[in-house]
Amino acid sequence: MSAIATAQEDVSPVDSRPDLLDLGKALYRPFSVDRIGFLPKSPVRDKTDKDAWKAKAFPFAEVWDYKSRLHEYAFGAWSIEDSHVITLKDRLVVLLKVVVCGISTWGVGEEMLKGTISIVDENAVRSAWAMAFKRACANFGLGLYLYFLGEPEYVPYDHDRDLITASVASLASLAERLYEGARKRRLLELEPGRHAANLAELRPYLEEPFSVKLVRFLPHSVNRDAKTCTAVPYVSVWHYIRRLNAVAYGHWEIGEQPKIVYTDQKVIVSLKLSLFGHPMVGIGEEFWSQSRWDNGKQITVPRDNAVENAWALAVKRALQAFGLGLYLRALPDREGVPYEYGKVSEPLPLAISLYKQAGLAVAGSKVAIKGSGQQQERRGEETQEASEHGGTSTGGETRMATVEQVAQLLAKGMEADVLRRYRVASLGDLTFVQAASELTRRGSASTSARLRPTG
Repeated sequence: MSAIATAQEDVSPVDSRPDLLDLGKALYRPFSVDRIGFLPKSPVRDKTDKDAWKAKAFPFAEVWDYKSRLHEYAFGAWSIEDSHVITLKDRLVVLLKVVVCGISTWGVGEEMLKGTISIVDENAVRSAWAMAFKRACANFGLGLYLYFLGEPEYVPYDHDRDLITASVASLASLAERLYEGARKRRLLELEPGRHAANLAELRPYLEEPFSVKLVRFLPHSVNRDAKTCTAVPYVSVWHYIRRLNAVAYGHWEIGEQPKIVYTDQKVIVSLKLSLFGHPMVGIGEEFWSQSRWDNGKQITVPRDNAVENAWALAVKRALQAFGLGLYLRALPDREGVPYEYGKVSEPLPLAISLYKQAGLAVAGSKVAIKGSGQQQERRGEETQEASEHGGTSTGGETRMATVEQVAQLLAKGMEADVLRRYRVASLGDLTFVQAASELTRRGSASTSARLRPTG
């Protein structure tokens, strides 16, 4: 036998894949601030100059920045395994599958087509593909922080050319301000984590309400004067992903190709998300267009992120079935809310009001609830938004089970089972959400707030 053959036989395969959690910490690191650019979204006419336009400046990094990070830390351990390009009505949609260390996820990107649907614009393909890739990467934490840099600012915009016209210096200054604000809120220090070994242990982390500071509102039924609307509370899908990665990184995935169907009125997305190997299907839908008042006239305009919205709703509904964000379904809408520039004005005071109405306390408040002979006191912390990353009760004070809930649990003979499931000393140690979940499980409604079919 030759020396070469002997040497080949002595070589054994080596698994060079990095540890997923260690890799996640590298992927979570922010890009250099000088790599940040801005995309124009949601253009509106400037009220001070009817001939001028302005648009929200959304921060982004180039696809090559994402690939460079993966190349540096996950060489040979990541791949783009599948992609699909489809046309839906007046837009192009890309579905793309990214696999990192054997964990799969899908991302979606959409772009409005210029011209007819049979003529695919080259820039639309490239843009939609980039969005799909970046959103898939964000599920692993790469570039995820870009969704948390704060409310996008309005900047000068050329409507005819679809370009931001602000100076390079002013945009660089904007990027610095966004990073500085995120740094103060400790959002550039986020890391993935694993706080449970199975789905049962994960349950308390999933059921903990989001920080009140993260709640936003969708404006519905805008009045004719375009000054008030009905506000529907929600939390961005990326905060769901952030919570999930903080407590179960590497234990969830979207393995199968999501399904997209559409009608003349709306688009529907169906996907399957698995957590600790337990699958859950979520379905989301969105209308292709939206109506709004413009100078006293009601007009209909295309919704340029209809597929993205339906996708986000599908993800949230799948996760709500695991308990994450489920409490949001019981928060009531609020009518007659001030409305300006296409959004609800001053969302935080409104969110605080709804949380208190639902029995969910906010940071800095103090609540004492009597139950099973014990008095519980919990106080929120000043680092509410940063602590929200961990998904624990320190992210903002949560109301404990009410007297009525405790009484119902005792009357139904559920005490022993519930204490064992949540590993608490008494029913008074349960949170409002946990008690409501148990009562709902037994077919007893624990709150009179109506449920809405929204995310």
